[in-house]
Amino acid sequence: SGLLTACAAQVERLKSREAPRSELRERLEGYHRWLGASPAALKNVAALGEEGTWAVVTGQQAVISGGPLLVLYKALTAVAVARAVEAAGLGRCVPVFWNASDDHDVEEVNHVHLLEGADVRKHSVALEGGGRPVSDISLDESVAGYLRGLDAALPVSPACERTQALFRRNTTGTLSLSFSLILSRLFADEGLVLVEPRVLRGPSAPIMVRAVTEHEKLAECLARTTEAMTRAGYRPPLELP
Repeated sequence: SGLLTACAAQVERLKSREAPRSELRERLEGYHRWLGASPAALKNVAALGEEGTWAVVTGQQAVISGGPLLVLYKALTAVAVARAVEAAGLGRCVPVFWNASDDHDVEEVNHVHLLEGADVRKHSVALEGGGRPVSDISLDESVAGYLRGLDAALPVSPACERTQALFRRNTTGTLSLSFSLILSRLFADEGLVLVEPRVLRGPSAPIMVRAVTEHEKLAECLARTTEAMTRAGYRPPLELP
């Protein structure tokens, strides 16, 4: 109930905010048709172009093989919250996953960890980053050896076999494309909408302009967040000057 109360308050706060819905729908529809997305996903993309539709957004940087279970938990949570918002009568609501494909830290996204007996082992694929975002990094023949390692490590079960088949079918193109394809297939029935930064470069331009022109407000917000995290005993991810 607390979550829905917070969602209701957010809906009221955002009702008067305008958004480029028609451009958003057009760009996302092109992206999802390129992905070969499910009818449920295309239906949700169309809904985002309509007034009164809300979105529950989560995300993660693109990771090989779809990443750790954390990624799936995030996507499942977005789906569950979107359904709860609709059930509460707050309006049409769509689950959205932000594929942060502008991340350039290859060593952070080129591997997964598996529990093998009593040990946790790292399985990685050699990728040449060169400071480029993962949206520009192509998967190559080295993926084959990585997948063989997963085959040997994963237990023999129908679920693992289906998962491995999903990995194999979606290991062409770039790392970010592979990531989006895997999530699109896993959550086809739930209509999860995928977004990458490059898809929204045009509509997001005003946000970038605001970040530059109102940089002092942004710095104040970061400072408050850093202070709050420090008081709570956490280490802030950014060191402010």
